[in-house]
Amino acid sequence: MNYSDFITAILKEASIIANENFGKVTGVTKGDDNNQVLTKTDLEIGKFIVDKIKKEYPDYSVIDEEAGVIDNKSEFTWVVDPIDGTSNFANGVPTYGIMIGLLKDATPIAGGIALPFFKEIYTAERGNGAFCNGNKVFVSKEEKLSNSLIAYGIDGHQEN
Repeated sequence: MNYSDFITAILKEASIIANENFGKVTGVTKGDDNNQVLTKTDLEIGKFIVDKIKKEYPDYSVIDEEAGVIDNKSEFTWVVDPIDGTSNFANGVPTYGIMIGLLKDATPIAGGIALPFFKEIYTAERGNGAFCNGNKVFVSKEEKLSNSLIAYGIDGHQEN
């Protein structure tokens, strides 16, 4: 199994977990940062993904946003964010994702993002392009930034 297939399979299963819990959870703020929200689903998805990685790639290192680091002194490191946009997820807002990336030393070589509510999985692998649900995606040919629509989201700290 190549990395993109592995990432796709994990993201499909993790999306099922997310969709089963979406709109049914509450989040708590992390003690050290009141801008960071955590749900039981973050922990459940994180454990699921890390367990799959440990089974398929037992010698690789892993960094999980919630569980921490498994340092196997490998040149390969999986990076996992079980739910990016947990505050949205916890409040029933569908714009959240599940992210997995793979580094070789410090170089990204593969990754994927699932948008469970929208049933979309985006994957990319160095040298092979990027895909959404198995269909190749392309970047805009527009060269002028002023002619492009750029969107981003940012969490604000409650005290501000």
